[in-house]
Amino acid sequence: MRYLFLLLLLLYSHSVSANLSEKFLVKFALPVNDKLVKQSINKEKARFIAKKLIIKKYLKTIIKFPSIIKKNHKKHIIDLIIKSKQLKYKLINFKKEDTFKKNKSVFYIFSSNIDTDKLNANFEIWKFLNQLIIKKKLSDLLSLELALSYKDKINLLTVLQNWKESYDGGILYIVTDNLIADPELIKFIDKKFVSNDLSSKINEIVYLFDLAPLNIDICLKAYDLLNNQNYKTLAYKLLTSCKTVHLQKINKKDFKILNNEIKRLNNLNVNINEDSLINKIFNYKGNLPISLSQNNTVPEIDILGELIYQFEQKPNLYSLKKIRDKFKSMDFNLMNEYLTNQIGVSQNAGYKF
Repeated sequence: MRYLFLLLLLLYSHSVSANLSEKFLVKFALPVNDKLVKQSINKEKARFIAKKLIIKKYLKTIIKFPSIIKKNHKKHIIDLIIKSKQLKYKLINFKKEDTFKKNKSVFYIFSSNIDTDKLNANFEIWKFLNQLIIKKKLSDLLSLELALSYKDKINLLTVLQNWKESYDGGILYIVTDNLIADPELIKFIDKKFVSNDLSSKINEIVYLFDLAPLNIDICLKAYDLLNNQNYKTLAYKLLTSCKTVHLQKINKKDFKILNNEIKRLNNLNVNINEDSLINKIFNYKGNLPISLSQNNTVPEIDILGELIYQFEQKPNLYSLKKIRDKFKSMDFNLMNEYLTNQIGVSQNAGYKF
């Protein structure tokens, strides 16, 4: 009896001496389940969810975020802080206030105070985030989102190095405003996709966009998923890059002229394959954001059809210039114009998406 009295006294003295926060209430719903085992699991799950929501709610009130941090990033950062366990917090007077059924859901209401003596929220946000990136404890996607949003605070070079280990496609070039080094990545630029047929998992759609950058259907799907899940900076950058390129697409008037020139080529037994890189260059009026090497070591060829084949096998500026010069000498004026444009774009070190 004496020990019980001492224990109660100790608990009472702690509750009196502790500096408690205001009481926080949280409300959420879980699906109804009539099976006893599932009901028991749901009750434990509800307690776990409630504690996490209360801690999040409290941290939102006391963490001193730098003024430049955007609202849509605060949720991500709070989740990272909780996961890191760098802040110690203790819930006091945690209890279930109410529970009720509505339609096919069970609603729970929990409340708790938090012992503020156990919490020190005055830590360095930027140091915390950079350390997570260095230790690779932050996802590539969130790292890139934060680095693009806060270039003066997050080490972008480290983020890009980590990104390259998982993604070796077009996104790296787009976010750094560099020409895409592998023209093969452009081959799906005009392929049609139905949005509902594309994955709704954010990591999968980002990976797909990386392999098929600038495809407008994949781009729009990626934008929606990224934007809705608070990767707004990356979403905007990808969408802007797609718009920049697709606004250059050939119009109906010029398309008719181009078709006439292609028919003239066909009459000379020179065919332009619809899926070829040179045809994509024509369709975007010589404004594809691809880098082409000089490569003066290719075999000397003077026959137009063979020059085009050579270029398709190994795209390079030397071959493209020779094809352009051939078109010019044969009065294929629109083709000459578009290839001249592409030669300029593919050497533009200052290209911006």
